[in-house]
Amino acid sequence: MQRRQFMAMASSALLYSGCKPRHPAELSITPEIKRTIVEQQSARQQHLATLEGFRVPTDAVRTTPPRVIDLLKEYPELRSRVRVSVRLHPRYSDEPKPQESKLGGSILWPAEEPWPVDEQSKLAYQPILQLRLEDAPAQVKFPPKKDLLQVLWVPREGSTLKVKLVWRSGIESLAALAELPSTEHAHTNLIPVPCRLFPERVPELPEVASLPQGELKTRLEAWKSPDANLGGAEYLHKYLNACPGTKIGGYPRKEATKDAVCERCRWPMDYTLTISGDDYGGDPRWAPSEETGRPGEGYAKATGLKLPGSGSCHIFVCRRCEGWPAQATA
Repeated sequence: MQRRQFMAMASSALLYSGCKPRHPAELSITPEIKRTIVEQQSARQQHLATLEGFRVPTDAVRTTPPRVIDLLKEYPELRSRVRVSVRLHPRYSDEPKPQESKLGGSILWPAEEPWPVDEQSKLAYQPILQLRLEDAPAQVKFPPKKDLLQVLWVPREGSTLKVKLVWRSGIESLAALAELPSTEHAHTNLIPVPCRLFPERVPELPEVASLPQGELKTRLEAWKSPDANLGGAEYLHKYLNACPGTKIGGYPRKEATKDAVCERCRWPMDYTLTISGDDYGGDPRWAPSEETGRPGEGYAKATGLKLPGSGSCHIFVCRRCEGWPAQATA
């Protein structure tokens, strides 16, 4: 796809008001919400113009710098807790095809399947992430015979996001979505700029706060930080444990160490993925080696997302209940 075509698509994804499904007539927009939407749309247009200076080639790679301290040497009992996370590294580039893994943009959708609409706000859910099975770590289980995950949410600002996870099979047999749902009354801050993903598998360790009470947690809490300005647990969080940014698998960051609880069965849900507005987590330590020493805003914040709370949406899934219900925490 040529640059001019991609810019037109990215822009139309924000301002498209004539596509289906249309919002129900009872949808009401207050003057305050309308003013916020107009301001966010204007800011997005400026962001899109900035991103042209940060376009990433389709054959690029992104590599997380190695940890400066090997915590496993000092705490070998942590080896059993290592998990593999796939940092997805969404970047501004030529938009992938509808059947490929991607963040934002056009996705696959069965022609006969109605597009979901939130009953409360009357807003259409927006496509946020599409991920093929081969781009997820083996530790993240898909439902049997499913090979595609789609994440959607309601684009209205609030304390939490209403998310919907759709698991599909037979990717090649699905039709491409001809028209995106209307974003006329959506908060633009919650709609990602279409981005290509540059997946990278990274080993992760859990946050100290999430560990069960016991000797290991006590020792890690007493760990001496090499930085006089940071406590041990804070240093581990900042530099060594779970990666920030948009990712699937591994561990959630410090702000989401409390498990989500399924509303149906009341059991803790499984952490599955994170969607973030900042791939670096606000710290250049997590900038890929290919971007070190370069202005990071156009890379780290390519998605244009500005999410409530911590700036990241952590998604948990209950694999015990039928349909695998999902829940988001900020």
